[in-house]
This record gives sequence, structure tokens and C-alpha cells, in this order.
Amino acid sequence: MAGRKGKICGYLGTGKETAEMLYYTRLEKNESTEIKSYQDTLIYQSLPFFQVKVTSKKTLITLPSEISCIKGGLSLPLILTTASSPFTNVTVSLKITNSSSNISALNNTNSFSFTQGVKNGFLQFECKEGVKSGIFLNYSLSGVNKEEFKLSSESVKVSVIEGSY
Repeated sequence: MAGRKGKICGYLGTGKETAEMLYYTRLEKNESTEIKSYQDTLIYQSLPFFQVKVTSKKTLITLPSEISCIKGGLSLPLILTTASSPFTNVTVSLKITNSSSNISALNNTNSFSFTQGVKNGFLQFECKEGVKSGIFLNYSLSGVNKEEFKLSSESVKVSVIEGSY
């Protein structure tokens, strides 16, 4: 939910068994009867009703399907974005296996977790001297909210750039 000047002021979530439809709701702040403002009235008033649309449409995580890597150096960052952050968490990982010869994971950069308020991140890997172009690395999705998200690509094709790092 966006507050004053578009800043996030809260998050709203529901169980996946909630029926798809438009709901009307409002937020209230309960305050102590001892806290009063000018002329003995409550400081916070109830907000008007607002609409919340519940859908079963999955949120897209956009990530690249091709990336360049410098031989003997690092890949360019694989930028990850999503329009909506998860209620709890969802993690995108890059599966680096034996078939992806001469490619290795860097410390803590072969997976990224989206959490409340986090909608951007990156992945990265190392390309050793013997790496060749045309290798595919697969993405995977995990986390509490993985069923509510989908990936824009299932894998990334690696193109090697000759040169020094």
C-alpha cells in the first residue's frame, strides 16, 4: 500500500484459498482512551473503505535469458525485478552444475531472496579460463511464496567475451 508521497506504509496479504474477487476493506488504529488530542478527540480517525482485488494471477520475476561473461573473470550482473514483493519470501537461484564447465558460483551471488519491500536484486557467477560460449544455466524458484510467482525465463545462455579482466 502506498502512503503519502508514494512511500510504502504497509503490506496486505491473504491465504491462497481466498476467493478471487474485489473486496472492500479499511484500516483502523486502536488507541488508548488516555491518548487524546486537542478538544478531547481521538488523534487517529478510521480511514475510508478501499478496494482490494484478489487474483490467482502469478507475479512475474523478470530476469535475463542471455548474459555475457569475461573469460577468466565475472559475468555481468543478472538483474532480477518484480512488480510486487512477496508477503514472506521467494528465492531465485542459479543452478551451477558439473555440466556448466568452468563456471563457478561466487559467495552469496548465485541466489537472491525477494522479501517484503524488496523488488530488485542480482545474481552473478565466475567464468574460469576454459569456459566456452553456449552453456545454459537453469534458474530455480523456492521460498514460502514460490507458488505465487513465475520466472520470465527458465535458463540463461552464457556468451563468453575474450579479453582480460
